[in-house]
Amino acid sequence: MEFAYAQVVDIILRRYPYVQVEPQDLKLYAATRDEIWKARHVAYSIMIMLGVGYAAERFDCDNFSSFYTSLVEAYVKKNCSWRIYGFLFYVDKKSGSATLLGRHAWAIDFVEGDVEAVEPQLLELMVMQQENPLRYDEKLQADVLELEDAYIVYVPEKIILS
Repeated sequence: MEFAYAQVVDIILRRYPYVQVEPQDLKLYAATRDEIWKARHVAYSIMIMLGVGYAAERFDCDNFSSFYTSLVEAYVKKNCSWRIYGFLFYVDKKSGSATLLGRHAWAIDFVEGDVEAVEPQLLELMVMQQENPLRYDEKLQADVLELEDAYIVYVPEKIILS
């Protein structure tokens, strides 16, 4: 289903009100839940087949984000997966202290009229568990990965719709 650019930006800004969205005036499409899960399986299979590792010197978060969105869009044949840039924070559950881990890139999929953050570096975990390990936190207006003793908080700054 095709969406007007302004509609998609409105959906994104309801979730992440402080994020910058680029570029303008594209045809944007929502994938179905079935299409996006099949695309994620294909993307994971291709990454495994190519031996894409997690070594930052070979394939960093920006590479993962770009590669993932390209594979999803090629499989679904819709402009429905985009790169998102921002910051990662480590939040200790016990003390509540937060530590900035640095700048980061991940992805956002447009699924059935809503946005869903995806960490391409956790694609194996997502595919094996058949669920997205990232959860949107309305209070933080960010996506959160819960670990045993901490949270990793993904705070978006800019989304590239391409």
